[in-house]
Amino acid sequence: MSESNQSISDTYSDLQKAVKSRKTHSLEWREAQLRAMGAMLDEHYDDFIDALNLDLGRSEFASQMSELAQLKASVKDTISMLKDYTKPSVKLSMLSMPLKVIPATGCVVPEPLGPVLIIAPWNYPILLALHPLVGVIAAGNAVLLKPSEISSASSNLMAKFIPKFLDQEAIRVIEGALKETFNELFPYSLKFDEEYSRIINDAQTKRLVLLLDETDEDEVSKRGKLRVGGDFDVEKRYVEIAGLNNTSLESKIMQDEIFGPLLPIVEVEDMDEAIAIVNDRQKPLALYLFTNNQDLVDKVTQQTSSGAISINECLMHFAVEDLPFGGVGESGIGCYHGKATFETFSHMKTVFHQSSRSVLDSSMRYPPYTDKEKYLMSKFF
Repeated sequence: MSESNQSISDTYSDLQKAVKSRKTHSLEWREAQLRAMGAMLDEHYDDFIDALNLDLGRSEFASQMSELAQLKASVKDTISMLKDYTKPSVKLSMLSMPLKVIPATGCVVPEPLGPVLIIAPWNYPILLALHPLVGVIAAGNAVLLKPSEISSASSNLMAKFIPKFLDQEAIRVIEGALKETFNELFPYSLKFDEEYSRIINDAQTKRLVLLLDETDEDEVSKRGKLRVGGDFDVEKRYVEIAGLNNTSLESKIMQDEIFGPLLPIVEVEDMDEAIAIVNDRQKPLALYLFTNNQDLVDKVTQQTSSGAISINECLMHFAVEDLPFGGVGESGIGCYHGKATFETFSHMKTVFHQSSRSVLDSSMRYPPYTDKEKYLMSKFF
């Protein structure tokens, strides 16, 4: 069902009940939900393509390559790996344990965190809503999905089909603008820092045009000279890719996320200056370096911090399901993709199992201690 803002508290309570009932914990439930998601994507492929075209003007091929293909592959791969993901890990046998706790054993068991909130952006409205949902379900959580209201066709579609295919007791969709209630109720949320895409509405188009069509002479000087592209048509929500060179770090275009096809180029004397610029600003979601010099690759990797670093390529690290994707600091918290999503939304619970024949389970463990017991204990501990 699609929830209203007025029913968020009730929805959260319902999701809590679903988790507490342990229905979401079973492998059978998790696999059934993932298979149902796959069926939804297959049966309504054309509907998803149409929605992406309405929201973003993307062709069928572009939507298939940028969103649906990766999403369907993620569902398939997660189903095949689900049993492995949920097995106890870090198994410590008696021989692996410290002498002081022999003959105990230990392991780490993943368990669901609880109700999860996913707040998706508009630039990849289907992929960035349903892709994390795959891992959240695999980890055994209940979830409230909030698609972006800006990509309304995609949002409406998910609100329509998810209740028909997935378990409404544990998986809900809400549409519309956000309210503070979310932060108060959901301790486990996945919010996306959005990336570049087509110009989606008039407001975003006008914001970009203001950066290009600057009239203040001082700001024009700081922004740098337009070298490539830069044409625009506000009515058609079209902004041509624009390349600017010799841009000042103090210019308006360098103060916030550009979120559009504008590329300011900041000139530097050497790589040390470039690294200093990166480190003086908020940590980026991704850092791209183009070079065949391995020493330079090592230097930038070691001396900068970012959600990811991609060498001689753009964006394609996002398409690798086995590589975690996420930011650091202002660019994001946590990561997802494949097993990383499962781990992000699982509590890794330690299970310590001591035998009744413990070597040290004797009176000397407990005060008062004799000098001999202190000596022996000091040797073990």
